[in-house]
Amino acid sequence: MGRPSGRALAVVVAVAALVALAVLRPAEPLGIRQPYWARELAAALPGGGPGCGTGAPGRSTAAPAGSARLTIGAYGYYGPDPRAHEPERYTVSAHLAPGPEPLRLSALRAAVDIYGPHGRGRTASARDLAVRVVTGPASKPVRPGRDGTYRFTRGDDLHLAVELPAAAVCPGDSLSSLNTCDPPRTNQIEDCPVVRLALTAHGLPGGRLVTVSFEPDARDA
Repeated sequence: MGRPSGRALAVVVAVAALVALAVLRPAEPLGIRQPYWARELAAALPGGGPGCGTGAPGRSTAAPAGSARLTIGAYGYYGPDPRAHEPERYTVSAHLAPGPEPLRLSALRAAVDIYGPHGRGRTASARDLAVRVVTGPASKPVRPGRDGTYRFTRGDDLHLAVELPAAAVCPGDSLSSLNTCDPPRTNQIEDCPVVRLALTAHGLPGGRLVTVSFEPDARDA
């Protein structure tokens, strides 16, 4: 069998480059470009990124005039299920209250940071994560409307689910240890980790909402 010509090799290289671009490019709805604030969040943080062991969760924010609010409902580790062929995962669930007027959102993305108790700083950090819109106790997936948007109204049963990748966990921690309190057996929420979730989406007032699982000042107010 003869050696391929230079022209054939060039074609192979060009096809390989196109395939690489298709694989590496983040998923994005057709015809919708990510706004500038979403592009700023789109950064892979392997091993938790350079901020491991530093920082604090800060405070939750609301859209202008308090028209929308994001609240973490649950978060935690789920072990692997060989029977269902499901790997281990760490999931953050949140509820979006749209305010008096319904919201139509698309291109939902999230950033997640987890902070250890007693000033440990970040134990995991990830950006540009996919956001699933689900409903009900079984977290049944919700399909977007014909225009590609999800409609959020007051009193609906929609929730947001975000999966934290194992690669985002800082050295010395694991998905299964992220919720470990210090001391392990405690009744004080201050002894446990804090989750920070930032949501970006087209159609979201202000473009971005942040929620924190625990704020000492909010409880004492």
